Amino acid sequence: MTLDDTGLSRSEYEHDVRSDLATVRIVAGRDPDASVPTCPDWSVAHLVLHLGAVYAHKAAGVRLGREPAEGEWSIGPQGQQELLAWLDEQAETMYESVYSGSPETAAHTWWAPDQTLGFWQRRMAHETAVHRVDAQLAVGAAAPIREPLAIDGCDEVLEWLGFSWRRPQDEATGQVIRLAAGGHAWLVRLATPTTVEVRGGSGVDAAADATVTGDPQELLMWLWGRPTTSVVVQGDPVAVGLMRARLSAATG
Repeated sequence: MTLDDTGLSRSEYEHDVRSDLATVRIVAGRDPDASVPTCPDWSVAHLVLHLGAVYAHKAAGVRLGREPAEGEWSIGPQGQQELLAWLDEQAETMYESVYSGSPETAAHTWWAPDQTLGFWQRRMAHETAVHRVDAQLAVGAAAPIREPLAIDGCDEVLEWLGFSWRRPQDEATGQVIRLAAGGHAWLVRLATPTTVEVRGGSGVDAAADATVTGDPQELLMWLWGRPTTSVVVQGDPVAVGLMRARLSAATG
C-alpha cells in the first residue's frame, strides 16, 4: 500500500536490501566500535545486532503467522559465532522468508491494513537503508539512498500516522502540514486530538499551516528523527511539533 503510488517491485526492494547490507558489513568489518552519531549510545556493532535481530524477528513472524514470543528468534551470536557470520545467517533467513513469495502472499504484520509479504519486502528495504546511512556516518560520509527508495520511504512512514492516537494531543485542532520531496507530496491533517488524516498525490496542494520540504533522502532521515540541516520547515511550529511527536511514537 502507498499513499502516492511510490511502491517498488519485490526485486527492487531485495536488491536495495542486499546492497545496503553489504555496505553495513564493510563498515562493521572496518570499525565495529565506532560510535553512530545518529543513534546515541550505539556503536556499529550495536547497529549490526539490531539489524540482525530485526531480520530474525520478521522471518520468525512470517514463519509462525503471528507475533513471535520471546525466545522464538535470535537476538545475537551463539557460542563462538562471530557477529558478521551471525548477521549473514539472519539475513539469509529473512531473504528466504520475506522475498521468496509474491508481494500479495498473505503474511502476519503489525500493520492491520496490509497483511502481506509486500509489507515486509518494503519494510526491510527501508529499515536497512536508514541504518546503512547511520553506519556510514559512523566512519565518515554516507552515500545517497537511491531516490525512488527514499521517496517510497517517506511515503511509508507518513502512512503510519493514520494510526488512531490513544494519547490525546489537545492542541491538535485540524492543523495541516504539507510535505514534499522529489516531485511527490503528502498532506497531514491533525484532525482531532486522537486522529490524523494523511493523503498523497492529488489534492495535496491545499493550503497548509506548515510545510516541510527537502531532498528525498534528507526528508526521510528527518522523518526518522535524524538531524539534518537541509530540510526546510516553514509555518506553524506547533503543528510541526505535534506531527513530530506522533512520528516519534510511530517509529519509536
